[in-house]
Amino acid sequence: MTEETDLRSTLESLGDVAFTVDAEGRYDLVTDALATFHGTEREDMRVQTEFDAGDDRQKIVDTRLSRHTDDGEFDAVVVVWRDVTADERRRTGLAGLHDAASSIQTEDTVAGVCERTVAAAADVLEFTLCTVLIREDEWLVPYATSADGISIPVGDHGVFQAVSSRVGAFDETDVELAELLLSHVESAIDRIERGRELRMYEAIVETTRDTAAVLDADRRFVVVNSRLADIYGATPAELRGRSGRPRTVYRTAAVASSMTSRASFSVSTSTA
Repeated sequence: MTEETDLRSTLESLGDVAFTVDAEGRYDLVTDALATFHGTEREDMRVQTEFDAGDDRQKIVDTRLSRHTDDGEFDAVVVVWRDVTADERRRTGLAGLHDAASSIQTEDTVAGVCERTVAAAADVLEFTLCTVLIREDEWLVPYATSADGISIPVGDHGVFQAVSSRVGAFDETDVELAELLLSHVESAIDRIERGRELRMYEAIVETTRDTAAVLDADRRFVVVNSRLADIYGATPAELRGRSGRPRTVYRTAAVASSMTSRASFSVSTSTA
């Protein structure tokens, strides 16, 4: 009895799902973790050889087996399970999100990005119903929808939502992977909106009669019209990314008069 007590204490101290199986293949010693995993009382597990996890999601376990003997005679097989469902879902989810992110970044419209987002949420994250809403003025407009709920902001652009009729359908892994997916979505929409703004600036700058340009925060050319490019002796495309700081050349002429001891300076500037 002491040996059985010691073995039980050892199994309980592991922290994982652990149990022993006797020569007839029946549960013998059962830890509280296994009973919790099955959703039943520990004593009820001693004669149970098959189980229903009581969850419509598949459980993935890492199993370790070892032989236990009593006075040199085979007594039982010690089985230790570790529930690695969340780890495996995270690993496969990250791999799937890598492919989804690549496809999202190929889209040139916000609607296209949203449609691929919903597809990834269904295929990779296995969300049964989700919606992407994009902010337009004071409204959140549904751009894409698939058939417990979570709501995650997409930067300043809008909101992603996923819902389920089953209580407790989403866990921390779902939220973590969804946030990762939506970080790619935010990046893609940012890129599309920057391109839209750039085309607007290009149209304004090119139609003005004067020399004109748009500079970024580092004072580098983002948009340059052809009149300003001519001054630099380059094309607008060649100037993009270059420093927009004007280089002023001063041509100074001094004429001294011994009669008045005065100096006259003629200064002209040109930007080049």
